[in-house]
Amino acid sequence: MNIRSYVLVLLTLAVSHGATSDEQRSRGHTNVFSMVFEDAELSHSEKWRVAKDAKSLSLSEREYLRSRLADTSQGDSWYYALTALAAAGDQESAPFIGEELLRNDNRYFALALGMLGNSDGVPYLQEALNNTQRPHVSRACRVALRMLNARSNDVPPPPSRDDAFQIQLLSSSVDVALGEPFEIRAVIQNNTTVMMHVAWADAFFENYIQAYSADGDYVIPVTPPILDREPSNRSFPPIAPNDQLGLSNTCIIDKSSPVSNDWPEVLPSRSSFVLRAVDNSWAVDVAPYSEGRSLVIDAVIVYDPVSISDSLASRLGISPYDICTNRIISSVLRLNLISE
Repeated sequence: MNIRSYVLVLLTLAVSHGATSDEQRSRGHTNVFSMVFEDAELSHSEKWRVAKDAKSLSLSEREYLRSRLADTSQGDSWYYALTALAAAGDQESAPFIGEELLRNDNRYFALALGMLGNSDGVPYLQEALNNTQRPHVSRACRVALRMLNARSNDVPPPPSRDDAFQIQLLSSSVDVALGEPFEIRAVIQNNTTVMMHVAWADAFFENYIQAYSADGDYVIPVTPPILDREPSNRSFPPIAPNDQLGLSNTCIIDKSSPVSNDWPEVLPSRSSFVLRAVDNSWAVDVAPYSEGRSLVIDAVIVYDPVSISDSLASRLGISPYDICTNRIISSVLRLNLISE
């Protein structure tokens, strides 16, 4: 072990066990964290070890760590500083981290608020969720709000009033048992006088299904929409005038521990109720799991495809003008999960 590694081990032990006194740690600007996080010769794993093992913080350490959060575009010390604040459970930093979340629009600030477990973080997370255009930040806010036991007011959008196209969302059973498969079916009605094509029918539910908790849980998408797969003619099936097309998917609601790469080794593992396709092509984390709990889940199709290029349409032998790109919201399908 070289001298640098030996010193790092000692510093890690000091951080994780609070071995240094407040007086020692407040002496001058330099502290354990600045010595490690600003050392360009230390690896990510070495800095990470110190950050995730942080315990109680002195005033000077708290001030130093907060100072590193100001600019996420300069180096990576902000990441380790934020990890240390969250790992130490530094409650006093919740409002400060909340302000930085709104300023930086960065998912790690959202997750840190969830880890702190301080309800003061809820308004910041809700504001960030409402304003962000970044799916990974939106997801992180939902994860954090779930960790803080916050309640959601989200409800499904109302069905479209467009008379040209309509979608009915149906199920083989609305009362479902945990772990028992059931089939959902989207029936798309073309009320126009021309043939139209549905966009991305071979990934219909992956792209367009949304779920809402009637019980007020924050719902967390597990799989993102798939809009970059290699298209084929099956992707854009036609619907004749005044005719309909049915698309189905076998689904299940089960207990799961979704694999998350949001913040490995830092976020606690959790079990959830997950609504998913049996083939795992899509999944939605609808509520935290508790034994014997009943759930009410509202599912809806929000068909809102992107336009395809003229060259792709030509390759598929269709006109881009014959593809239905209207935003269509289906009827709401209410699923009742029967308690165990």
